[in-house]
Amino acid sequence: MQADSESNSSPNPESLLAQGHQAYDQGDYQAALVCYGQALALAPDSEAAHYDLATTLMQLGQPQDALPHYQAALAINPERAKTLNNLGLVYKQLQDWEQAIQWFERTLELDPTYYRACNNLGNLYATIGESESAERWYLSCLSIEAEHVPALFNLAHLYTETSRSPEAARLYSQVVYVDPRHAPAWCELGILAFNAGDPIAAVSCWEQALDADPEHVPTMVQLARYLRSKGDIRAEELYGRLVTWGVSPSSISLN
Repeated sequence: MQADSESNSSPNPESLLAQGHQAYDQGDYQAALVCYGQALALAPDSEAAHYDLATTLMQLGQPQDALPHYQAALAINPERAKTLNNLGLVYKQLQDWEQAIQWFERTLELDPTYYRACNNLGNLYATIGESESAERWYLSCLSIEAEHVPALFNLAHLYTETSRSPEAARLYSQVVYVDPRHAPAWCELGILAFNAGDPIAAVSCWEQALDADPEHVPTMVQLARYLRSKGDIRAEELYGRLVTWGVSPSSISLN
């Protein structure tokens, strides 16, 4: 006689987490949320379920809902720097700057080599207009991980915003050296070249950006403006695509 059993078909936390990871990696955050929530229901003390659920909620723009799950994950494992860092990101999204700074600093107290926390501190200080502190933290990040593309790009953007164009160009060039498919950096290099009076170099950079990402809207706007100013018929094709995607015509028109 055979006894009925559901042991092979019933979901378990590990399989649900794996399904959640697959959905998350595919960008299906709602499906991931369901899987992680089911895993948590089966294993309420699972650090991974709390952490992954919180991270998915952050992707969905729900930092307030993510907060208690990161807190629970931290209570289970207080020695995980990623959780401390992500709590800083939660508070940054909530615009609680003081709490965010404290969590990023606690991350670095636990792990001084956690360079992402340095980059996040740089972003925070840039957001609140403290450019000197932002620069210091970006440089701290790069002193630990010299080719960390987000910090290179963020520092370049900071230099652009503070009229330090040669330094910005050097860093954007470093970004595309490390990541030749980085469309935003190519776009910014094009803008710097154009502003420096070199439209040929600018167009070359913008073409590189669109080769990396044919739908990179800021690059399309820059190139459409320039081509239209020269009476180039390629501008109309770019202009049409931008309007179709909902970009305001006034943002594409010549300055």
